[in-house]
Amino acid sequence: MKAQGQSIDDLPFQAILGVYGSWFGLIMCGLCVLAQFFVAVAPVGTKPNAYDFFVNMLALPVILAFRQERATWKWWKKCSPKSDDTDI
Repeated sequence: MKAQGQSIDDLPFQAILGVYGSWFGLIMCGLCVLAQFFVAVAPVGTKPNAYDFFVNMLALPVILAFRQERATWKWWKKCSPKSDDTDI
């Protein structure tokens, strides 16, 4: 919007926490993945084994696939991230 000379105040809805809320969500997701990895490596009450490790870490490929989807789509459709060409 800044590249096209528009103000953020013109938006009908703005998130309460704005960009800080997005960063908070990203950090919390990272902490969840780290906690999941820690539990997979050192499970509570049992001995670590390969099967339980991979079962506990099944969410990681899903998270990476959803994150990678946007980049793959942009690559496939040859989209350019030019902000001045974007329809707002």
